[in-house]
Amino acid sequence: MSAKNLAQARQSTQTIFKIILCSLTGLEILPVPYSFVQQAHAQIPCITRQELSARSLGIIQKIHVANGTKVKKGTLILELDARMIKAGLKEGNAAIDAAKGNEELAQDATMRLEKLKGSESVSEQQIVEARIRLAQAKAVRRQAEAAVERVKVQLEDTQIKADLPGLVQGLPSIIGMPVQPGQSMGRIEADAALCGSNKENKNKSN
Repeated sequence: MSAKNLAQARQSTQTIFKIILCSLTGLEILPVPYSFVQQAHAQIPCITRQELSARSLGIIQKIHVANGTKVKKGTLILELDARMIKAGLKEGNAAIDAAKGNEELAQDATMRLEKLKGSESVSEQQIVEARIRLAQAKAVRRQAEAAVERVKVQLEDTQIKADLPGLVQGLPSIIGMPVQPGQSMGRIEADAALCGSNKENKNKSN
């Protein structure tokens, strides 16, 4: 298709799209200049490298890939020792279970008292105190859940994964090596051809 025919086809498509939108909304749709779209695409950066760095204090426990390995996005590269964190997560889940049990007991006790409200066997003070105990039990359960979420984040920080596909380079080779937050753990070099391929596909789609 020649450049002239391509331009005519694009203009016809924009006109049809404009007519459909106008009929549905009753509003006039102004066309977006093609040059503006091209400029927007041109401003999208192409990431060609990921610097791998430790996000927490720890000791290297396992390296899952070797230098020069081609990895996909999401591949687990290496792990820090997370035994203490996993133990804390187990304790946190147990605390949640205990807190839920106490909350259920407080809920049942409050409901029983509220059913007897107005009778001589239950005072208003007893109902108020039961409600306070229920509120406290809920607060303890929420605190336990929040603590577990924090531990889960810490556990995630012990894993270094690939954020883009490419070749792994510069990984440490010593298991048991202590690391500091922010310390370099290597890098992933993306295939530069991917950027050219993406740019080519965008140009074809336009």
